[in-house]
Formats: sequence, structure tokens, C-alpha cells
Amino acid sequence: MHNRSADLLNDLLEIVRDGERFYRDAAERARSPELRGTFKQMAELRQRLMDELAEHVTARGERPSDKRTLAGTSRQLVADTLTALGAPVDDVYLRHLEAAEDRLLHHYERALEAAGNDRVQQILRRHLLAVRAAHDRMKALRDQSLAA
Repeated sequence: MHNRSADLLNDLLEIVRDGERFYRDAAERARSPELRGTFKQMAELRQRLMDELAEHVTARGERPSDKRTLAGTSRQLVADTLTALGAPVDDVYLRHLEAAEDRLLHHYERALEAAGNDRVQQILRRHLLAVRAAHDRMKALRDQSLAA
């Protein structure tokens, strides 16, 4: 049986997983101790979102996706390549992680519009608060980095 709500949640789960892995990688590679801590916190937030999304997919009788998206994997590969070529590590990760936050926020907003199920809308609205806060935090950090 095709479950549209589970598909919608699984799509978000994959995008959230992209960011979680990217943040963990950035936390290991960042030069600034403050950024390492921030990236670790952001990865933990993503992990909580993943856990909750997976729970809701399971509750709908479907299997939570364990995949990543091509776009997310590509974004991380580009950042890793740029830093390997000598680009400033912290600046590269801030720029690319902020773009990943833009992508996640956009997908959450679109999913909220597309969700036909009131319960799914409630889940997405609750998550949207955390997603927007994370987006705004990364945007502010990126803007500070560009101003420096």
C-alpha cells in the first residue's frame, strides 16, 4: 500500500540525514573550537529530527529511509574537495552548511504545503520551528564569517 504521508516524511528524513552527516564531518574538520561545538550541536539536532521522522514513518506502517540524497552528498563532496585544495576550512563549511540549511527549510515549507494529513502538518509545524532556528543560526555565522 502506497502511503503518501510516509513518503513525504521519508523524503525529509533523507535531507535531514544529509545535514547530520555533513555537520558531523564539519565538526571533525573545523579549525575553530567554537565552530566545532556548533557543528556538533547542529548534528545532534538533526539526529533528533531524524529519530522523530523515522518514528512517524514507522507509525504509518512503512520503513524509514536510510538513504541520503544526491544533492546533499554532492554538496559535502564539494566542500571536502575545496578544503583539501587549501580553501579556508571554516569559511567553506559555513557557506555550504548554510546552503544545506536553506535547502532543508525550503523542503520543510514545501512539505507542509503538500501534507494533506493534519497529524503530519502538526509534526512538520513543530519541526519547522527548530529548522528555522538552525537556519537562522547558520546564516548569522556565515554572515559573520563573510564580514570578518
